[in-house]
Amino acid sequence: MKFSALLAASLILPVAGFSGNNWLDVVPLGAGDAFEVVGDPGSGPSEFWCAAGRYAQQMKSVSANDRIYILRGFGPSQTAPGRSAVSFSLTAPTTPHKQGRVSVVTMKTPGYSLSLGLAAGFCMDFSEQIPQMPSFEEPYQ
Repeated sequence: MKFSALLAASLILPVAGFSGNNWLDVVPLGAGDAFEVVGDPGSGPSEFWCAAGRYAQQMKSVSANDRIYILRGFGPSQTAPGRSAVSFSLTAPTTPHKQGRVSVVTMKTPGYSLSLGLAAGFCMDFSEQIPQMPSFEEPYQ
């Protein structure tokens, strides 16, 4: 019984190559520079791009101006059955997506790209950036 439970868990959970500071798993896809970010329920574009940016920063030798491309848009995971994911690459596709100004960040369009710096910027923890409001018990300083 214990063996079957472990086997079932191993089929559901991906073998993570990396886990970003937002806890999404990033799994390399093959020998190239392609990788998959496996989402959690409710994960949106900023979470996927954050994990992709952190992975590229910490696992690959790239600069902040290098681009991360969507290889395969949001859909069923290739590495974690029953989960959703987005596949990314550091190599430009042969038919790049025509990119306009960044007004809507997507996770669905193959070829869409962001700079590594912008993608990793989605990881910023705003709670550390916003000054604490003074309480009514303490005088404002």
